[in-house]
Amino acid sequence: NPMTRIDFALDQAGPVEISVYDVAGHRVASLHQGHLDAGEHFVTWNGMTEKGSSAAAGQYWYVLKTADGQVSKSMVLLK
Repeated sequence: NPMTRIDFALDQAGPVEISVYDVAGHRVASLHQGHLDAGEHFVTWNGMTEKGSSAAAGQYWYVLKTADGQVSKSMVLLK
């Protein structure tokens, strides 16, 4: 199964939300919602949607939101 690992670091503890979006801006999957401590972290996306189906191959964006702001990065799901 295709999987991707998203690594990130937090300067301070706080609420974190990480979600995957398709190119049309629709949320495909929520990977984490909740508090994390400062330091190094990672989440994995197994290519599945929130509804439990396999996401189509193509380009996606993950968005990392914290109290300090948000970061988005592109990724490609290959099958």
